[in-house]
Amino acid sequence: MRFRARRVAALLAIGMALTTVTACGSEVEAAGEPAVQPTTVADVRSLTLPLDPYRPDRKQERQIEYGRMLIALKCLQRFGYTIAATAMPQPFPMTVNERRYGITDETEAAVYGYRPPFEAEKPEEPAVTGVALSILNGKDVSGVDVPEGGCRGEADRELADGADPEAVDWDLAQTLSITSLKESRADSRVQAAFGAWSTCMKAAGYDYPDPDAVDGESFMSAATVTETEIKLATADVKCKKETGLIDTWVAVESAYQNRAIAGNEQNLTALRTQLETRIRVAASVIGGKA
Repeated sequence: MRFRARRVAALLAIGMALTTVTACGSEVEAAGEPAVQPTTVADVRSLTLPLDPYRPDRKQERQIEYGRMLIALKCLQRFGYTIAATAMPQPFPMTVNERRYGITDETEAAVYGYRPPFEAEKPEEPAVTGVALSILNGKDVSGVDVPEGGCRGEADRELADGADPEAVDWDLAQTLSITSLKESRADSRVQAAFGAWSTCMKAAGYDYPDPDAVDGESFMSAATVTETEIKLATADVKCKKETGLIDTWVAVESAYQNRAIAGNEQNLTALRTQLETRIRVAASVIGGKA
């Protein structure tokens, strides 16, 4: 009964914060916190945030890099350097927002604690050394007429398909995404959700002000997962679900991202256009690989 009462109190506190924002959006906006739309997150693995269309997903990211490598290696062939391409790496097995708000899967937490349930594959780069490396990067080259920026520069221009690859800020969407996460974390509604989560964790025997505070525990750097870590991770996930922390956090961060998009619309539109071009050209290059 006590646990149920705590859960209800926590949910009411978060609900009141969201209701206040929805009912008095202009007042909250004036205070610097954007109004939000209540959100229910069924699965973070399929979660899409407003800025995501301006950033490549895991598969697209590796596809672009692999296409860039193939173009650069083809460029090197003109200078007498034939270097075999490595195999195309598999996409990173975790989706872009899967751990954005920490662990959320009870089954994984019960087995792996805070650790990912896989071994990440590190993409292999072909071995390029000496003069070939200088030509690749366009640096420290004498007596050889290399493309501007070397073969990597040529690859970037080919991926841009006639557009200027330097005309857009490739880091803009990622920078805004990092900023929105920081802003949302400091938002009063997420702070209230952290408080509810902390209360829930205390009932389970843990004293942390927010989920990030867990990172400082010494067992997090142990070579293998421990029972202590598993118990903490399991309680963490349960309290996130009991308090609706992820729903609140996603709703709030989405509002910050929408505000960022509105303030950077022109630059983000240009970025998205070039991103789509890069994805298309890279796919064509990879598809035509002998």
